[in-house]
Amino acid sequence: MKALYKLSSRIFATFALALILLSSVFGVLASHYGEKMVVESSSNELRVLTVVLSQLIQKQFSSLENSIDLITEDPIIAESIESRKRNSILLMQYLIDQRARYQLFDDIMIYDEHGLCIGSTDQDWFKIAGKGIDFFENGLVEFNFPSIYGTETAGKVQLVSAPIYNEVGATVGVIVAIIRLNAVYDLMEQEIGLTENRDAFLLDSDLRFITPGKVGPQELVESHLAGTTLKQHLRDESWVGEYLNYDGVKVQGTVLKIPGYSWYVVVERKFDGVVQQITSIKRVILIVTATLLLLFIAASLILSRSITLPLMRLVAATRRMGTGDLSLPIENRTQYEEVDVLAAEFERMRLRVARSQDQLIEKLEQSENLRIESERLAAIGTLAATLAHEIRNPLNAMNLLVSRIGSKVKSDDLLQLTRDIGGEISRLDRLVNSILDYARPLQLNKEVCELNEIIVSVVSIYKDLLNQAKVTVTFRFLEKLMVDIDRDQFKQCMLNAIQNSMEAMPDGGHIDILLDL
Repeated sequence: MKALYKLSSRIFATFALALILLSSVFGVLASHYGEKMVVESSSNELRVLTVVLSQLIQKQFSSLENSIDLITEDPIIAESIESRKRNSILLMQYLIDQRARYQLFDDIMIYDEHGLCIGSTDQDWFKIAGKGIDFFENGLVEFNFPSIYGTETAGKVQLVSAPIYNEVGATVGVIVAIIRLNAVYDLMEQEIGLTENRDAFLLDSDLRFITPGKVGPQELVESHLAGTTLKQHLRDESWVGEYLNYDGVKVQGTVLKIPGYSWYVVVERKFDGVVQQITSIKRVILIVTATLLLLFIAASLILSRSITLPLMRLVAATRRMGTGDLSLPIENRTQYEEVDVLAAEFERMRLRVARSQDQLIEKLEQSENLRIESERLAAIGTLAATLAHEIRNPLNAMNLLVSRIGSKVKSDDLLQLTRDIGGEISRLDRLVNSILDYARPLQLNKEVCELNEIIVSVVSIYKDLLNQAKVTVTFRFLEKLMVDIDRDQFKQCMLNAIQNSMEAMPDGGHIDILLDL
């Protein structure tokens, strides 16, 4: 039994160590892949935000271009530029109305082909000559977007400029507008819901802030991204990485170019927020791992006990069988097929041993009875032999005396008397011989004989007596049945049987001899 307890302990220890190892591996892998999944999930979220923002800003920029085209298509613009008597007040009012209508511009200015401002929503622009300035020179050729211009009052502003055509398609001037950056920024803020952990920026090709974000300045400044690895990935379709933001805090950021424009959308998330999610996941994984480990250890303990308990019952049953107690059956219903098979074999062995034991006891009882009977018969035989020997000697003497008397007697009556006495003495001698035959062990002289022939010969001996007694005999034999028997003993048995049958039927009858196996 101690060996089974040791087996149970080894099974439990093996399973426990294996489960601890598996749980540890599971915890490490789960933490690693959990961290990887959290980072990838955060990266994918940032990518989705940049794509959404890119599409919204592209749509707004397209609306801005369409608005510029609609403003320049109005004949009042070309007529005001080509007219010798220019009405700047009328043109200013028109531009103010357009600014209120489209709500995409902070200011709108009109320059003639010589770079002279002839209309503006802000009086300060009348003092700024466009000749030689990029936004004017580029605006004479094509739609110019983006263009940054610095002023003493407003600082750096984001401009958009486009040529103005007359009825014959000749360039007569340039329309210039300051983009309302707050509108773009409000759109981004509404879309992503800026928080302390997340921010978004719009950059131009020189990595200058187009929208102020949360960096503080309300003017265009150089981005902190210029010194990060993000600059190397501006031409990538999409990029996500970690770097330090304007406050020197590590962030996870992604950049995506706005289709059709040389501007970029950047969305940042503080890496602490990502790590916090990873920490939470690791904590959950640790709790789950510890819980699973405890459950697995409990399961291994139950498993080891469930394996060894049936074996212990089998050992107890075999020990009980070893003591000779075969009365109780062996239970063979467990949850393990192998143990059930072993228990079933032990049960069959118990039944066979029990049957053999019963048969052995029965044979022992029979042997004991035979021994007692043999001893009794031997004692009787010894007594009979002794008595027969003691009786035979006087009988022999008596027989000699009667013979001597008979030889000297002349009277017929006395002679007959001596004869009768001699007959009785002979009968007593035969009786003594019978007793001696009973006392001696039976000796059989076996030989292969045909039973049919022996039976027929015995019946022929009694043929005359059978006829006198009016007894008929019929035979029903098998064909030529050969057996190994003592011929004389069998013949004597048949003679005794026929003699007994005749004596049982004094008025005649029928004897049917049936020989069958």
